[in-house]
Amino acid sequence: MATGFFRTTIATRHNKQYYKYQIRNRLVNKEIIAKDIMDLKNKVESYGFLWGIINENEAEKHSGKYKLKALQGKYGIQIGD
Repeated sequence: MATGFFRTTIATRHNKQYYKYQIRNRLVNKEIIAKDIMDLKNKVESYGFLWGIINENEAEKHSGKYKLKALQGKYGIQIGD
């Protein structure tokens, strides 16, 4: 299921939902998972991968307790003040 965040989907494992960032190409084959969207953002950026909002409406639905401005990255849509 799309979340509005770059390369991020919602997956279910053992009846629990989590966020999954997945990158697969010739050089990198990596999957990063987290229960919290902010934790996922921080993990993705710590690896040096691109993070950002690609669909503002979907991202708003999955932002949880965080404001979109806090969840934006260097890639994609930039949220104003």
